[in-house]
Amino acid sequence: LAGLQTEEPNHVSLLLAAPETRFEADTEHLLRRHWGDTRNEAVARPQGPLKGNTSPICGAKASEVLGFKYRSWQSSQPVGSGHQQRRSFSSVSTVSSFRCGDVTLSNGRILEDAELVYEVHGKPNETNSNLVLHPTSFGATHDDLGYRIGPGSEYTLDTDKYCVVVVNMLANGVSSSPYRGYGECYKRISGLSHWPYPSIYDNVLLQARLLEDVFGLSVIGSSDGHTGSSPLALVFGYSMGAMQAYQFAALYPNAVQRLAVVCGAARTSPYNKVFLKSLMTALKTDAHWLEEEERFTGHPMRGLKAFGTIYAGWGLSEEFYRNEEFKQHGSFESLNHFLDDYVDGFTDLDPHNLLAMLATWYGFELALPSEGCYGWPALGAVTSDTLLMPCSSDRYFPVTDSEQELKHLTSARSARLRPIPSTWGHRAGDPHRQGQEAQATFIRNKVHALLKDEDLRDHLGGHLVK
Repeated sequence: LAGLQTEEPNHVSLLLAAPETRFEADTEHLLRRHWGDTRNEAVARPQGPLKGNTSPICGAKASEVLGFKYRSWQSSQPVGSGHQQRRSFSSVSTVSSFRCGDVTLSNGRILEDAELVYEVHGKPNETNSNLVLHPTSFGATHDDLGYRIGPGSEYTLDTDKYCVVVVNMLANGVSSSPYRGYGECYKRISGLSHWPYPSIYDNVLLQARLLEDVFGLSVIGSSDGHTGSSPLALVFGYSMGAMQAYQFAALYPNAVQRLAVVCGAARTSPYNKVFLKSLMTALKTDAHWLEEEERFTGHPMRGLKAFGTIYAGWGLSEEFYRNEEFKQHGSFESLNHFLDDYVDGFTDLDPHNLLAMLATWYGFELALPSEGCYGWPALGAVTSDTLLMPCSSDRYFPVTDSEQELKHLTSARSARLRPIPSTWGHRAGDPHRQGQEAQATFIRNKVHALLKDEDLRDHLGGHLVK
């Protein structure tokens, strides 16, 4: 809209709010942001570059008056357990919803009407032997991960060969979350005291149900050595997605043929918890935070900017800033210019979801509750061909953590450690930005070698244990 200009006095423009649009903020905030209106009172007639009358209009009125028809981004999935009829998928991506009913979590609390939203890229073969599970990372949704996935060898996950299932983790704003973003205002948020705080373990349990009910895999029974179907070709994860990948491979070892852990860990270290605690504290210092109700009464712009600034310091390495590499990648003229752009990426995120995901991250430790086994010792349950790819300069999950994990992968068919050589720190594992071509190529080549079952001692270097 900012680029449109008209002097026609009778021109009328309409701002449409479509049903099920996943707005990141309440409608009033969106109107103010896009129309430059900073008044305290509700926006009645937003003024922008379009001359004449401009009015917001809801989706129902648009359908009635203008004849618009909207296609839903969701496709409901029947509630219940047990195997459903195997769904058919096209070669292009499809987004669906898996409804799990009320779920009792590992902490004893109930997640009501639990729902996982997932995207399927490509088609499963007759035996499901080409399925790849790809859980999302912190703050990411299925929309953010498409750059890795597509037809052809130029993609890390080639849909000409594999069917990739991207599952949105709980609390990311798409699957069940404190704030689903369907246009509700903050006044309708009941507070985080009502959020049951599912763990990484809980996420993986629901992912296993999804794979069984939707694709007909025998996942849950595989933990005791009995499978009735082909194992997953690969479980691939970055950051918090890597935590889920680790947990899945440990909990269901016979259901996973290969495991790729990119910039992740089997537990949240004390040092990493300091970082997470600083993010929580910064966000809650915003004036909109209501401690007694554990919710925000408005969009906490100051808190989110502080959040993003802390992230900028931890997410990239000291060497990246010392060499002023931000000037080499993009049109950034100064450090402040780069930081402003970096921080802007956080200002539209929902703060309730951020706090909920941070709590999941903070409390993560690889878990095998039935065996009373937690943390690094639980890695002994992993039997898959395993590839660990930390970044050489990652402050969240340093290479030294991966070296310790490698020692505990004693049951893995093979386990390799191959650090990503980069100054991009934790961001090296998510190489979709300008200047990250080398990291993208590195990860792609190593994953392709893993999927080809090549002798990775020759192709990857690093360590190999049996």
